[in-house]
Amino acid sequence: WDFFFDKARKNLHLILCFSPVGEQFRVRARQFPALVNATVFDYFHPWPQDALLAVAQWFVHGTQGINQENYESVAAHMAYIHTSVGAASEDFQASERRYNYTT
Repeated sequence: WDFFFDKARKNLHLILCFSPVGEQFRVRARQFPALVNATVFDYFHPWPQDALLAVAQWFVHGTQGINQENYESVAAHMAYIHTSVGAASEDFQASERRYNYTT
């Protein structure tokens, strides 16, 4: 058992995702302070259009099934889709009062 517990301690990683919206996050942090201690918080902010385009271009170049002359337009479309989903999520939140997060 010692071998198992030693390996589990060294290699087991746990990822918990909480929405920071509303009271529940604050309540959980107070009820379970160990969840907050030694924890990394990643906040995702909207990406600029040029960064989205650069990442899309990196993924598209060399992809089988996409003609080389279409790389730029496919990458631009990917960046546009990501941006438009963010805008649609804002509209959804305004009309339905529900959140949709994209990363």
